[in-house]
Amino acid sequence: MVLPVVIAGVLTTVGAYIGTPTVLSVVGFTKAGVTVGSMAAAVQTPATAAGGFFALCQSAGVLGLAASTKAAISAVAGAVVSVAAYVWPWSLLL
Repeated sequence: MVLPVVIAGVLTTVGAYIGTPTVLSVVGFTKAGVTVGSMAAAVQTPATAAGGFFALCQSAGVLGLAASTKAAISAVAGAVVSVAAYVWPWSLLL
């Protein structure tokens, strides 16, 4: 029971660390700004608040993420998946 939980947590942590910048780019937060026709452009409004989640994502897309920020995102993602893997009744799927 413990090994699948550890594997799920480690894979999620590594994937989140590597994938976070890629995901930002795919949804439209790029170094050149918000990509026209992207999901980011679809949710951007004239009333988008400075300092809000959209602004943080755009800043990360333009400037990149600090290693400590990627580590924090990865740790939280890994912890959430580990808890879910522990709690979820996987035996029902086997």
